[in-house]
This record gives sequence, structure tokens and C-alpha cells, in this order.
Amino acid sequence: MFRHALSLVNEHIGSNLQTITGDEIYDLKNGFYEKTVEYMKNSKNLTGVTELLINMFLRHFISTQTIPLQIDNQTRLKGENGHENEIDIAILSKSGVIKYGISIKRKIGTATWKKHEKNSAYCNSLIKRYVSKGNLIQDLFRLENIKRGKHGVFPTVTIIFEEVERKELVTMSNIERDFPLHIYSEQEQTQQTTKKHPQGCSFSEISDSM
Repeated sequence: MFRHALSLVNEHIGSNLQTITGDEIYDLKNGFYEKTVEYMKNSKNLTGVTELLINMFLRHFISTQTIPLQIDNQTRLKGENGHENEIDIAILSKSGVIKYGISIKRKIGTATWKKHEKNSAYCNSLIKRYVSKGNLIQDLFRLENIKRGKHGVFPTVTIIFEEVERKELVTMSNIERDFPLHIYSEQEQTQQTTKKHPQGCSFSEISDSM
């Protein structure tokens, strides 16, 4: 029965590949957790649903491409500082070269920094530039650490599934300005926000930049 339910979700995503929006993906994820809370009173031990839905979308998308691509999850790559960082979902060429990186965040919040990150001059320069020590900057540093290393530059997107406050939206816009190969997709827009951000955009628009 669970297999059938997941197959239905997968078929829905595949049938609406060109039009499905981030809002719809968010609703699918949110619906799962709402039903979980209904039966269990909480959903704190259930993770990975967001990654599952995005993987479903990407597998359908890749199947439509003439260039052979493959998906790798929790891809660990050594960065410029000699330490490994993880990309949630990596799109690779047939030969294993990374072509696109996707980072998934449930929400913007605080971050626990590793010692070598705290000691990194580049990391501290990002914290100073954007006046933040939260996971938005940590995510940026870790992606840029990989891209500044031997793997070279490649486009990346950070998908955020909970509402983002105005202050963070400004920071995201500034990062997109400073790092043209990185974009944000915010899937739930705060009612206080008037700026149109990638929230609600068609996932096909994101995939077009791959």
C-alpha cells in the first residue's frame, strides 16, 4: 500500500513535470507531515521526505534530457580548505563530473560551525559581508568551498521549504547578486514579503539553468 501511494506521488510529479511549482512540492511534503502528526502527534523522527520528492522530480527531468546525467545523494567532496563538504543532491555527468548542486534546507536558522570553519579567513569574510552566522551563510560557505577547490565552479541552488523573513530575503538577493552561479528557491513565502523571489516558480525554470 505504501509502495502504491509513493508511486502515485511519483506519477503525479512526472505527469506535471513542466508545470509543477515549488508550492505544489511543498504541499505534498506538508501533507505527509500533517497526516503524520495526526496519527503520531509529532513528526520529529521522520526526515528525508523533501529530498525524496525532489529526487522524484529530478529523475523525471533527467529522463527527458539528451545529455546523459545521473543523480548522486549526500555527495561528499573535498573543498579548497582540504575538508569535505556535503551536497544534498548532485547532478553528475556520465563520467562523474559534477554539473549541478542542490542544497535543501527546511528553514533558515542558527548553525553549528566546525572549528576549521571558524578558523577560515574566507568563511569569516562571508560572515562579515552578510552580517550573519546562520545556516544561510554556512550553506553558502560549504558550497563555495567545494567550488573553489579542484572540482571547479558549477551552478548551485538552495531550496528552502519554510517561510523566509524579509531580512533573510534581502541577504539571499545580495548573495545571488554576488554569486551569479547560485540561486535560491523559497517554497513558502511569508505574507509580509512583497518582493517576488523564486518562491512559487516552476521547477522546470530551475532545471532550465542546469
